[in-house]
Amino acid sequence: MHVRIVFALLALALIRPAFPARKSRHNSSNPANDGTDPVAVASRVWNGVRSGDRQRRFIFVMQANDAMAPMINNWLCNTRHMDGVHERMVLVMSDARGYDTMHGNAGGVAVAQLGSTIPELQTSQPYGSYGYWKLTEFRVQTLHDMVVAGISFLNIEPDAVWTRNPLYDNELIAAAMRHDIVILSDVDHTTGRFMLAAGFMLVHSNTKTVSLFRMLQSSVRAGIQAMGRHDYGDNVGTAEAAAEQVILQGLLTKGESDVAYSPLNRCTYASGQWYDPANVQLRETCLVRHGPPIVINNNWIVGNDAKVDRSKQWGHWFVNGDGRCDDSLLARAVTSGMLPPVTSR
Repeated sequence: MHVRIVFALLALALIRPAFPARKSRHNSSNPANDGTDPVAVASRVWNGVRSGDRQRRFIFVMQANDAMAPMINNWLCNTRHMDGVHERMVLVMSDARGYDTMHGNAGGVAVAQLGSTIPELQTSQPYGSYGYWKLTEFRVQTLHDMVVAGISFLNIEPDAVWTRNPLYDNELIAAAMRHDIVILSDVDHTTGRFMLAAGFMLVHSNTKTVSLFRMLQSSVRAGIQAMGRHDYGDNVGTAEAAAEQVILQGLLTKGESDVAYSPLNRCTYASGQWYDPANVQLRETCLVRHGPPIVINNNWIVGNDAKVDRSKQWGHWFVNGDGRCDDSLLARAVTSGMLPPVTSR
């Protein structure tokens, strides 16, 4: 049977469980959950998580800036019918303008501001600038402090599309029962190099992960110090010595940590390579064996505008021109939105 016919049958079968009828939730904002201390905000959300089983007792953490606000709002529309997601979410904005933009958001998601008091870091920083790497240090510090505070979290990205609720994914929850960290995996199709990606990473807070994040924090800080002194706007380029994902992968895979980790299935939790029109075999194999991905991360592309354009081209943009959520677009993301635009029409 032709792979597209098989895919169509799979997709139709998945539409109903992808958006299950859950209890209605109040979508107004709750400013009492907001604040300028990410750990304090996360603690309030963490204390509200009532799940009795360890593998589901975690919050969602998203770190972003004001330039990403359109993608954040799109993700809020994407996930607004997914039970338990917005309620256990903490959005950490790196800049004051971003905090003001997202404070009081329509999804009722708790908002915090990154703990930097440096004026130059209260605005967005371009990739490769010294300011970008300093913000990386603060972002790692935030996750470190949450783990130390006993908060388990799933670190997520604002540019991703979710077709189903990960809280009810048996693969993710089963892996979380046996491991300290469950993390997105990827393969660079140009080099064949295996990679781990912290953009979708479930971390259980325990003595092993506390030790891991202390090493990660120390290594990132050392890598930035090795750059020397710069103005925040100076371009220092791609600095793997300070890149948290590169450092984290080394700590996990080279025996420098006793943390038990599990890479997620690349088909079920896909990277932005899913969007590459040339990856026909990857997509068709995944669709036949696993159905549409639960999450597609919109990476492997540079620039927020380019990410937004690609999301719109694939039918993964759920915000109307008037800024309101369009639920009719959600079902399409699980059907025609899994194949390149030219072949999905």
